[in-house]
Amino acid sequence: MRQYWNPDNRNYLLRYVGISLYGYAFVFLGMYVLVDLLALDEQLSFLIIYAALYVQLYYLQLVVLNRKQHNRTRLLRYVLSIGLFYLVGQLLFALFTHWQLQYLWATAATLIIMFPIKFLATRYVIYR
Repeated sequence: MRQYWNPDNRNYLLRYVGISLYGYAFVFLGMYVLVDLLALDEQLSFLIIYAALYVQLYYLQLVVLNRKQHNRTRLLRYVLSIGLFYLVGQLLFALFTHWQLQYLWATAATLIIMFPIKFLATRYVIYR
């Protein structure tokens, strides 16, 4: 266990959490603006906000989190994994709202479920 909690992994996790907190704030604020202020559909709003976030996350995770240079292989792995995450996130959000969970709670539940999966993929698959 100690090998996983070395300074490099700890710093990586802290950077990942910081980027995730930015992303969560972006999602919640964006959902509020689109749904409550602009009266857009909840599903459409979630789709728009997540798409906008994933574009930003490529750069943040590439440069800030992983300290890597852009290349086609990383971009392809990112696009494929984000496509999968995007689909799973949309399905989870649709399921939670179908169960009559208020849209912000549905958003939170989706983010909580996706956090560890995305962390592992980012660390060990996309930017390796």
